[in-house]
Amino acid sequence: MAYGARADTEACARVLEEARGMRAAGKLQDALSRMNACTECPALADVCDRTRASMRDALPTLHVRARACDGTTLEANVSIDGDVAYGVTALDPGRHDVRVQIGARVEEQTVFVAEGEHRNVSLVITDAPRPTPPGVWALTGTAAGALVTAAALFGVSASLPGGPIFGAPAARDAPLVADETRRDLAVAAGVALAVSVTVFATALVVYLTRPFPRTKAPD
Repeated sequence: MAYGARADTEACARVLEEARGMRAAGKLQDALSRMNACTECPALADVCDRTRASMRDALPTLHVRARACDGTTLEANVSIDGDVAYGVTALDPGRHDVRVQIGARVEEQTVFVAEGEHRNVSLVITDAPRPTPPGVWALTGTAAGALVTAAALFGVSASLPGGPIFGAPAARDAPLVADETRRDLAVAAGVALAVSVTVFATALVVYLTRPFPRTKAPD
């Protein structure tokens, strides 16, 4: 029993030494994993617990975000040292290469984190793409439809007898009817044209002021 206990103590002491060596070499995550695997040594339990707690507290984290020039947080593909990263990422102290990508636009930066540091890094995408809101297409279609209607009404008005297209005189018994019809059509065409211009201007404003894609809130 004593021999077994001594063997456990010696094995745990070796693990403790190895883990401390890993930490000194900057491999804090490996050191913590090594310590977590050693839980069977009553004699060194307090020392191991304190060492584990110290390593957990010393483990740095990095949170990388992409931002637009106006400070808006953007949805982006984030990687740290080539590995995909989501939200707050625990890593070893030292140098790390971070990268954010939105479409074909990429920004990269090298950062250094120390033991116990919890760092936030924002990379600015100066020309981040802004998706076109679906409403822009609906408004543009409405404006185009109103413009076609206006053109058709103007065309019909101009083609009436006495109009500028055919120039045929109206029948003697219906000059007033033709004039009134032509005037009504011209008014309707003018209204349709005004609607077209207004809706198109609205679509243009919506397009020019469209927001940047915001990051999704974490679950």
